[in-house]
Amino acid sequence: MMIAAKFISKQRGRTVCVVRGYWNISQRSNSTYFVNDVVMQNFRFLTTSRTIPKESFTMKKADACGVGSLSFLDELSRRSRTNIWHQEESHANISQEISLNDAVLASKGDAIDKVMIFIRHGEALHNNFERDYNEMGQSGSAWLDPDCPRDPLLTERGYGKALDIARALDVVADLKPELVLTSPLRRATQTAVLSLNRCHPSRSIREVKWICHPLIAEESGISYSDITSSPDDLESEFGRHIDYSLHRMTYRPVDENNIQLKTASKETKAELERRAIDFMKWVKGRDEKVIVVVSHMSWLDALNRKALNLANETSPYGRGEIRAVALNWL
Repeated sequence: MMIAAKFISKQRGRTVCVVRGYWNISQRSNSTYFVNDVVMQNFRFLTTSRTIPKESFTMKKADACGVGSLSFLDELSRRSRTNIWHQEESHANISQEISLNDAVLASKGDAIDKVMIFIRHGEALHNNFERDYNEMGQSGSAWLDPDCPRDPLLTERGYGKALDIARALDVVADLKPELVLTSPLRRATQTAVLSLNRCHPSRSIREVKWICHPLIAEESGISYSDITSSPDDLESEFGRHIDYSLHRMTYRPVDENNIQLKTASKETKAELERRAIDFMKWVKGRDEKVIVVVSHMSWLDALNRKALNLANETSPYGRGEIRAVALNWL
């Protein structure tokens, strides 16, 4: 059984050290447990093993690590009930959100398996359509109105957000993406092209792989705006430096005039979470260490909730927001 806790050491009111600890626990006898500790501190994972008395599970985390306050047993029970770690899954990982500056440090050396940069696309034309729709007092969902834009591009504000991301990445020039992954939806691809312009093959002396990945598309079946364009149309618009082979394998044209077909094919929460888990399994098999993912709010929330186990530590992604995550596979 695996449980996790995050400890923050504070001195004089400021955070000086963040340690995230994980314990792989198995019962050795009626009176003792065998504990394998994995602690990440300053981007290094330290592992120790020990046998502790069963009654020690009533101790406070402060007793175990010098910081914290919750009951060790309570945390164990909560993690067990929610099955948050899915140890049967091959994607199981230890992950922690970090700053872009820390991502540079984490990308160097062998202490961290992957440095993931996640970006939510900026505001798109369907967001404006929804706002106008609601202001006019229209009934029903703007997303299912036949006038809702299909696979829309960014608005002027969304375009500006993408350029803000580009400037933020320019500040950390030593962070060198090796793989860029974008959703098949145009608002995400446009965000990727604008914010990662320095990784474009025509501008970079390094070979950076670009892939359009269907597993990171938005939750399907909830909006006309989420009807994806064909691989040929996307390649014509954004260039051949993006590999559309995965999109070609899964792309199926949607009869957008048949609203019943679209609502009947709505993706469930469990299906969206499974897609996030399948994506992390795919990432685990890649050789690249620094990977950029440009996707959507619902998918990113599912990723945090089910594949990275960060749901209790992060808020939903804002439009045009960038975050970095360091992770090691278990």
